[in-house]
Amino acid sequence: MLNREGEAWYIGMLMVAPEHRRKGYAQALMNHVCEVAKAHGAPRIILHVREDNTPAKNLYLKLGFALFEREIHLLKELVDFEPASSEDEVLPEGYRLQRVGPFDRRAFKLMDECREERARLAYGPSLYPPLYVRLAFRLFRPQLIERYTIAHDGEWVGVYTFRFTSPKEAARASVTLRREHRGQGLEKPLLLRALRRAKELGAPKLGVVTDEENTPLLEACDELGFSRPFVMEGMVKQLL
Repeated sequence: MLNREGEAWYIGMLMVAPEHRRKGYAQALMNHVCEVAKAHGAPRIILHVREDNTPAKNLYLKLGFALFEREIHLLKELVDFEPASSEDEVLPEGYRLQRVGPFDRRAFKLMDECREERARLAYGPSLYPPLYVRLAFRLFRPQLIERYTIAHDGEWVGVYTFRFTSPKEAARASVTLRREHRGQGLEKPLLLRALRRAKELGAPKLGVVTDEENTPLLEACDELGFSRPFVMEGMVKQLL
C-alpha cells in the first residue's frame, strides 16, 4: 500500500505470505514502489517498521533507507479507570483551549511545526485533505474528532486532538506542542481530559503515540499508568 504523506510518499503496508518469503519478493516490491513514487515526482519515500522486526529493518537498510524517528506507542486500559476531578484537567495559568474544526488549516500547519526536526524534514508539509475527503467526513462521520488549539498569551502553541471510532476500538489522543512549551504542566491535564472523554464514550482503551524525544509527554503517560506495547521506527529514502 502506497500513498502520499505530505511531500513524501508513504509505504503503509508490505506483506508477503509466509510460504513465499526469502525468495526476493519483498525486495522486488520495494524497488517497484520506489520507482512508482519517483515517477510521480516524490522526493522521498517513508515507512515505519517495528523495532524488533530485524529482517525487515535489514532489508530497508540494504535498499538505502535511513532511520529518522522512533515512535513510542502507549496504551491505557480503561476498564477499571476512574476519571479524575475536573480540577485535575485545568491547564497551567496563561494557557487555554480553543475548539477548532477537524480540518482547520492553521492547526494542520502548527502540527507540522511541532514535529521533531528530523521528522519535519522527512515528511515536509502535510497534504491538506482535498475537498471530497472533507465533504465525505461531514456526510458520513466515520469517527468523532475533537480538536483544540492550545493558546498562550493569544498565540497558538500546540494542538490537542481526541479521536473516537467505536466502543470496540481504542480511542486516540495526541498532544503536540512547540518545544519551548513542553514540560510546562500541560501534558498531564490534557491526557486526563482524553482519558475521561474516552471513558464517557465507552472506549476500552486510550492510545497515544509520540516521538521518543518528547520526554515530558512520555513521563506524563508513565505517571498515569500507560503501557508501552511496542516501538515503531520511521525510515526514509531519498528518491530525487
